[in-house]
Amino acid sequence: MDKCVEIGLLTDEVGKSLKAFNNVRNDFAHILGHRLTFDDVFELVKKVAGAGFDFTDDTIWTDRQLSEELYEIEGVVNEVVRNIYLDLAYVLHEEGGDDFMSQ
Repeated sequence: MDKCVEIGLLTDEVGKSLKAFNNVRNDFAHILGHRLTFDDVFELVKKVAGAGFDFTDDTIWTDRQLSEELYEIEGVVNEVVRNIYLDLAYVLHEEGGDDFMSQ
């Protein structure tokens, strides 16, 4: 990821948000019994949105209470993963890689 930022494929903010996502993943994957809280995922979705990833409903990252009511932890994580995947698949395709967006 650092190399992608270095050569200009990703912005610095996108790189930082991807590192934040990876930190959440690492905690969940490597700390036995770790539980994600809504605060964890809400902070993550705000970083991802702040880096320029688009969400169809801005409520997910702008209104904590309503976001928790509408999406809960799983819904926010799902939206973050989906948006990161689609945006990175687009960058890859634009650079001549496979088209993962239509799969």
